[in-house]
Amino acid sequence: MVSCFCHCGDIRFLVTR
Repeated sequence: MVSCFCHCGDIRFLVTR
């Protein structure tokens, strides 16, 4: 999950996940 967050570079993505 953290890797995807870093890859996407979007905090919102982490919140949505």
